[in-house]
Amino acid sequence: MFTRDTITVMKAFRVLLIPLLFITACQSQQVNNNDDAKEPSVIEVKSLTDNYKNSPEHLSPVIKPTAVIAQNNRNSEFETALHEPESRVFIKVRTHDKKVVVPVTYKSSRKLISKQIPGINWIEQRVDKRTILNIHFENDLITYANTDRYFTNGIRFDLQAAWLAGSSLQKLMIPYRHKSFVIYNLSMVQNMYTPTDTRMAPELKNDRPYASLLYFGFRKSASDPLREIKISSELNVGYMGPYSLGSSLQTIVHKTFPTNNEPLGWETQINTDVIVNYNVQVQKALLNRANLTLLAGLDAEAGTLFTNAGAGLQAQIGKADPVFGLVENQQWPEFEYYFFAKTDISFVAYNALLQGGMFNHDNVFTLKQNEIRRIVGNAEAGIHFRYKGIGMEIAQHFISPEYKGGLWHKWGRMSLIFRL
Repeated sequence: MFTRDTITVMKAFRVLLIPLLFITACQSQQVNNNDDAKEPSVIEVKSLTDNYKNSPEHLSPVIKPTAVIAQNNRNSEFETALHEPESRVFIKVRTHDKKVVVPVTYKSSRKLISKQIPGINWIEQRVDKRTILNIHFENDLITYANTDRYFTNGIRFDLQAAWLAGSSLQKLMIPYRHKSFVIYNLSMVQNMYTPTDTRMAPELKNDRPYASLLYFGFRKSASDPLREIKISSELNVGYMGPYSLGSSLQTIVHKTFPTNNEPLGWETQINTDVIVNYNVQVQKALLNRANLTLLAGLDAEAGTLFTNAGAGLQAQIGKADPVFGLVENQQWPEFEYYFFAKTDISFVAYNALLQGGMFNHDNVFTLKQNEIRRIVGNAEAGIHFRYKGIGMEIAQHFISPEYKGGLWHKWGRMSLIFRL
């Protein structure tokens, strides 16, 4: 017979499968729509269209037009419909300023050059064609001193794929209307948080509440190799509370390893609430050499999980993929290895994992506004190595106290990288 913990996990996984199946169905529908897409009719062909059709030197060797560019006299908009054969992405762009942004995939790098179409500023954005799966494990056991408190465990699945460029979610990402190298990611994250000592029932004061979360994320990163700027935007949607598996997973793990005590107090965790968060990051290269990169960045988060803003630095030393994508007929290195370090200061306005969810206020214990530390520091350092399609990354993370009376905390991260 199944145990109570097993039944709880099975029920939670049933809840988890609902958004996962929804995402899969959406993507399948998107591919089917692309396969069945027909060439759109031309509204009215102008002289610029004739010039475009009769100028083969303006055509990309990768992307081919399935319809000419036409002008709609009613609103002075320009429309272009393009089809990229390999990725089967059907692109339809309207613009008032005669600037057409075209995402394309590619097999080999070519120089980023704007197409010279009379009356149209053609902007090419290259989508990374590689499919890469990253699996991240984070735990305070993966460190030089086991603490088993605060952020205690996390797992993240991160899929990079070119077909995500055809998702309707990409319309919610921040546009970058310059030549750039673009990466799309789909992620699933599960994290859990505990008080200072899980061996005793929580005192429900001067400590962190139990909390756990589960969410899906969609991310776009646009890297401009000419301006050496990287702009990333991400939408995260999910939920926090008992159905995010925190209590069941930690209890099972602690029962499995005899050196761990069963955690006490998960019944006081922050209650179920919705997660909708939007994150933005802008990074600029201060130094960009073959084996040395230094980036400065600004970031902001807003939503029902976190609302904050920050600034930081990131350094990377060693042989690695070009930070801003491939240009000038470069190739991805077969072997990469580097050391990295990053740090940032965040100005915190709201943290649902400490203060409770935004909509459900029925919680046993949360921290008050005046108990939250408004300035929090983060730092991470580690090593990365990859050979061909398989790699690993190991890092140590540090964070300053997040609430008054809290302690400094640290945990380790191990990431596995697979080229699919």
